[in-house]
Amino acid sequence: YEEMTKKIPLEIIAQRIKNFVSGISINAPGATYYGFWNDLILEKQKLGKYGNADVYQRCLNQFIKYDNKTEGFDYYDYQWFLDFKVHKKMVGIADNTISHYLRTARAVWNEALNRDIIKENINPFKKGLI
Repeated sequence: YEEMTKKIPLEIIAQRIKNFVSGISINAPGATYYGFWNDLILEKQKLGKYGNADVYQRCLNQFIKYDNKTEGFDYYDYQWFLDFKVHKKMVGIADNTISHYLRTARAVWNEALNRDIIKENINPFKKGLI
């Protein structure tokens, strides 16, 4: 019963519905980056890591604010993250904050690599982006 009473952010619910309707799960070849990120947030909440879940959610919100397309991992290349970095800099976000967003995005990406959801040959963080 306790598990059912926890509040789930609307963005996560919307992403889960989209994934369900389209038949996408995080283990499927067509998994989306934002969808996987949402699933990690839910995992962290279930493990009681609410602080980590909150950080992941806040960072994800910044990426969604920049580009709200729900795309597969191959959409997010080095140039995409570099453009995100430049955009945030131009709107006055501090370097440390931008770095925090990118480090979190890299952690999510690395978790997808560790779970064999994506292959290492599509890793935009290899080139020293952060």
